[in-house]
Amino acid sequence: MLGMLNDMAIACSCYGLRDSEIAEVIRDGAGSVDEVTEACGAGGSCGSCRPTIEAFLTVQGVRIPVAVG
Repeated sequence: MLGMLNDMAIACSCYGLRDSEIAEVIRDGAGSVDEVTEACGAGGSCGSCRPTIEAFLTVQGVRIPVAVG
């Protein structure tokens, strides 16, 4: 699925990062939203793209920990 992303769609408007750029970070080994943020900045400013990053991770089969209580 991530290989078929629209290269022009912006996932993180704060840093101007396209879907494909975030997907590449995930393919390169980022396994959490925080790791994506560390690698490229996405999700580290306003946070509105964090759900999109989580969705990309889920599509790639990365398990997202769920906070309890």
